[in-house]
Amino acid sequence: MIWISEGDLNQRVVEMTARFDRLGETVVRDAGGATDYRWIQWLARCPFPESEMARFQYDEYYERSDGGWRMVKYEYDFIETTRSSRLAFHMHPVTERAATSHAHCEPSLGRPEHEHYRYIELSIYEGLEEHERWWATDTDLTCERLRPLL
Repeated sequence: MIWISEGDLNQRVVEMTARFDRLGETVVRDAGGATDYRWIQWLARCPFPESEMARFQYDEYYERSDGGWRMVKYEYDFIETTRSSRLAFHMHPVTERAATSHAHCEPSLGRPEHEHYRYIELSIYEGLEEHERWWATDTDLTCERLRPLL
């Protein structure tokens, strides 16, 4: 997991908000900055206010560490509402105490073939790039290339 300074994390919030704003209406929640645990959430509905075709919800969780912040888990979710599909990249404990990077793939929202799929750890920038890439293909989501997380 990454360690980031206070100033760089605040800059990250500004940069990612601008990226999500290009996609649609964005709501940002930044809670806990004055405590030892910080939660940042970006929720973008696209496009808005017409009819929502997609929803990006990105959550990052940090613990204060060495004068900055250490990310302890993330959840980068993309739901395409028009096709009722979900592709998500997460890093949090699954079956053990240690955080595990994995994906969620649901060609039919709410009906995954497997609960978790193996996946590499991604930065928020890479997660958004993967989601935008799939959304731009305008093809149905398939999970054929993913392997279940054992």
